[in-house]
Amino acid sequence: MGKCHMIPVQDFRIRSLRKRQDFVGMRSGRRQHSTSFVLQMREHRCNKVAGNGVRVGYTVTKKIGNAVERNRIKRRMRAVVARAMPTGARQAHDYVLICKRTALSADFDTMVAELGTSLNRVHRNTNKSGNQNGK
Repeated sequence: MGKCHMIPVQDFRIRSLRKRQDFVGMRSGRRQHSTSFVLQMREHRCNKVAGNGVRVGYTVTKKIGNAVERNRIKRRMRAVVARAMPTGARQAHDYVLICKRTALSADFDTMVAELGTSLNRVHRNTNKSGNQNGK
């Protein structure tokens, strides 16, 4: 895989992960825990995916709450991603946010800061070693 670079803000586009296969494949990637979510990251093959953009998926399980609460969490997380990803995401990478119940009531700016920190940590040492498990 080629060396990935930061995406210029004006060229940034977020695509959605929709297929189960993409979500299941994220298990082999790196992960970073925070108070409101778990961030999973994996580099994807540019030739299999249309374009070199960033793809993001959201997971909110039924034990988090009813449909209204789960949808509210997803809307909040999409807004957090729109604010934090342009400066922290890398081209040709997939991200999955596994949301926790605390994302429902957490301060928005705090979640943006957490995502920025998580993105920096998850990308740390990815170019130095082949270890993708974050350990």
